[in-house]
Amino acid sequence: MKNLLLLHGFMGFPEDFNYLKNKLSKYYDNIITPAFPGHSKKIVAWKDYQLFIEDFYHTYISQETKLDCLGYSMGGRVLLSLLDKDQFSKKIINNVALVSTSFGLQTKKERQERFEKDSKLFNNIIEFRDFELFLKKWAKLPIFKGLTKSEHFDDWIASRMLNDPYELKFAVNLLSVSHMNFYQNNIPIPRNKIIYICGEMDKKYCELSKNINISSFIVPGCSHNVIFQNPKEVVKILIREFNLKKL
Repeated sequence: MKNLLLLHGFMGFPEDFNYLKNKLSKYYDNIITPAFPGHSKKIVAWKDYQLFIEDFYHTYISQETKLDCLGYSMGGRVLLSLLDKDQFSKKIINNVALVSTSFGLQTKKERQERFEKDSKLFNNIIEFRDFELFLKKWAKLPIFKGLTKSEHFDDWIASRMLNDPYELKFAVNLLSVSHMNFYQNNIPIPRNKIIYICGEMDKKYCELSKNINISSFIVPGCSHNVIFQNPKEVVKILIREFNLKKL
């Protein structure tokens, strides 16, 4: 069996990978696209990040024999934490793609400041109308340059509106980057098994890609959400770099 695990980003859904699933299904026996806690109406049942990682591992990964993985943004951060398990990273994984992914925060001070910032993110969202306004402001952040100009932007807003902002508040606390280890200098998998993908307009992550000493691919015309803005190019990169063969 050869399976593919796809992990979505913050406020995202498994359905964000529909294009990838359609184009890559001929190369895999199964494509696994779980929803994170607080997303897709999934209740946050964990209060501890490491317990969540442990449960996630046993639910979706521990029985697999061969596995390729892709994590976008928050999904990439979760993936790094999963890779930090020796059995997982050394015996199961074939290939890994990190898309617009942070490798964590280096100091305790940085982690504390980020946790405090994340914990306040949804404080002012008190009704559904406020959430739509929040999403539109979120999409205008510099890291998402060009997102609002997409012909599918209304679909992006509509899909994110399916989330419950109150559950997202718990989710951002559980899955905050402040909880993960710092992996930039100690990636928990052989570097020849991993690639990094980012958008050319996402200056922060393009700069990061230059400092991690792994194969990196910059997608033109995109910012942070490469999966949404140019899924065709992501598929091409995966087929080529993962050396995929039809079943």
